[in-house]
Amino acid sequence: MELKVVEFEPEFAGKMNFYLELLDEQEKQQDDNPSIGIILCPLKDNIEVEYALRSSNKPIGVSEYKLTHKLPDKFKGKVPTSKELKQMLTKAIHNAGLSDNINDSTSNKNEL
Repeated sequence: MELKVVEFEPEFAGKMNFYLELLDEQEKQQDDNPSIGIILCPLKDNIEVEYALRSSNKPIGVSEYKLTHKLPDKFKGKVPTSKELKQMLTKAIHNAGLSDNINDSTSNKNEL
């Protein structure tokens, strides 16, 4: 998945196709489903997207996103709060045994 901060450009599709080829060649196992590319942009022109993806042999989707300062009511209770996200990330890092690496890199930045 790629999150862009500019309007969709056709070269994004080519880059995503490259990433998917690399992923499938280097990481994908025989029993894995096909890799899917998702490009999120604040704006897109559907005709431009259609032509950019027409020759791609990989499943790639392009969608728009909208930033808001307040979580819409329909999503309250359905997505984690920032505090809950931080707790989930901290737990995942700890469970993966990476907490020492994170602490080391943080302390090194403070020493610079």
